[in-house]
Amino acid sequence: MAKIKLIPIDKRRCQVKILKGSFMTLGPRHYKRCENKATWIATEKKPNKEDGKIGKMSLCDDCKRIFIKKKGHRYASFEKIVNRQS
Repeated sequence: MAKIKLIPIDKRRCQVKILKGSFMTLGPRHYKRCENKATWIATEKKPNKEDGKIGKMSLCDDCKRIFIKKKGHRYASFEKIVNRQS
């Protein structure tokens, strides 16, 4: 397995990267990080097949709904962020 360093969670801002533009965009499209405040921490329930690690990421309410729609309810567990100080 390759050694991959996981990105630490950011309890202040959502970590979802959103593809900007559309099929009408001239040139390459790019990803931009969501600017909403983080309200949830998603934790994978099973280790990733490529690196064997369990990942975590912060999500806003809107991105959490999309995450569940794409990955399903069983893919990750969710913890509400209560304190944004850390």
